Amino acid sequence: MTVNFGVRRLGHANVSVRNLDRSVAFFEKICGFEEVGIEVGTGAGFVSNGNSHHDVGMVEIGRPFRGRDGEVIIEEGFQETGLNHLGWEVDNEAALVAAIERAVASGCQDYLTIDHTFSHSFYVPDPDGIFHEFYADVMHDWRSVFTGGPIPNISARWDPEAEPPSAEPKWQRAPDYQRVADAPVHPLRTTRAVMVVEDVARSLGFYTEFAGLDVAYMAPDGAYAYLRGTAPTPDFHCALFARAEGLENGCHHFSCEMAGEAQVADAEAALAARNIPTVATVDSATKRSFCLRDPDGFLVEFYATRDCDFAQAASAPPEQRPFHA
Repeated sequence: MTVNFGVRRLGHANVSVRNLDRSVAFFEKICGFEEVGIEVGTGAGFVSNGNSHHDVGMVEIGRPFRGRDGEVIIEEGFQETGLNHLGWEVDNEAALVAAIERAVASGCQDYLTIDHTFSHSFYVPDPDGIFHEFYADVMHDWRSVFTGGPIPNISARWDPEAEPPSAEPKWQRAPDYQRVADAPVHPLRTTRAVMVVEDVARSLGFYTEFAGLDVAYMAPDGAYAYLRGTAPTPDFHCALFARAEGLENGCHHFSCEMAGEAQVADAEAALAARNIPTVATVDSATKRSFCLRDPDGFLVEFYATRDCDFAQAASAPPEQRPFHA
């Protein structure tokens, strides 16, 4: 059975971190995303520049994940740094609930449903064990929840059958972009994820038939693929690359779009002036970009697209291809 969540776009990335304060400071003061809320009770933090409720979420490892009613939802908490999950935006709650029903009917059992106050979510692992969140916003005014600074715990278990779901899209249509004035980098939004997978063909079954992404390009040799959601984009929302020597399975990096090449150049200069190192700079026919490492070593890319050429990545050595996506 095809489940097909029909995702619009990659809404956010969530990373597990050793020190929440340190990581929030990195994503705000260096990467330029505004801190919009800190769940002290769960050790979770969220940053956004106004495109949606959060572009990046963070959870501190080694702490139980508690709901707003005090219930422990995940007893052992999160134990390792790196990607916690990718958040995929679904158009509306009714579409989300219908896809959940299809997933359960198809035999899906390893999942979790959560009410995050401003959104309802379904979490499930892919064939490589990476967790994905399929969510629909259920309120327009997310800033009434994410008010900045310490906030109460916002999550609880969610029963998708408890109430009739709304078919009204409530994702933000006119982003109220914010600018962290003193940050060296000023991205527009989190836009895409680059994954390293054991078997591209196997993973495509999850990303297309389950998630509902469309294949934008498949390399002739099957070594990599680009996928898109339904939201407009000149290129892609996710790329899959086959594991090669020097690459580990999992999320290689997630990417944040910049307004243009001039903003990328300005950010590189501002980072250099502060002696903040960049890694994996790309200046090619397809894009100009650089990566930063978060305090735990996870890669975050900042890019401006030039001419989209999906075949171009094949010219790089396999272990370098994810940087050229």
